Amino acid sequence: MSPQSGQGSGGARRRPRGVIVIALLLASGALMTGAVALAPAATLAAFGLPRSLLIVSALLTAVLAYGLVRLRRWAWAAMLSFVAINACFLLARALLSGVVPVGGLALLLAVGTYLLLPGVRAAFWGAHWCVPPSAPANEEEA
Repeated sequence: MSPQSGQGSGGARRRPRGVIVIALLLASGALMTGAVALAPAATLAAFGLPRSLLIVSALLTAVLAYGLVRLRRWAWAAMLSFVAINACFLLARALLSGVVPVGGLALLLAVGTYLLLPGVRAAFWGAHWCVPPSAPANEEEA
């Protein structure tokens, strides 16, 4: 997951490729959800999905993808929240149905872990937030 140059000049933050991949997956999910929202009302009723919920979900997912590509701090925090909430729902569903969605949980764990890597955090928050300050060299040891 090597970083690539971000937009802008000199001091521009670097955009990790993994963030772009996550944003593309979110954008494709938003497009698919939006396409489903255009289905006939009878089809949506068969699945119990209100059209308004699908439209709002598609819009929020698209905004989240955009925020990740632009390296917005709120998008980083929202994506971690999205991962945590979805993991809770998958675990609850596993307890109720007895079927553990290993693939979904593994993907959520990978995305959450990736977003917490120091280089990825630094892309969103800046290096000063992610790297602990080093101890002064002239301190005496106890």
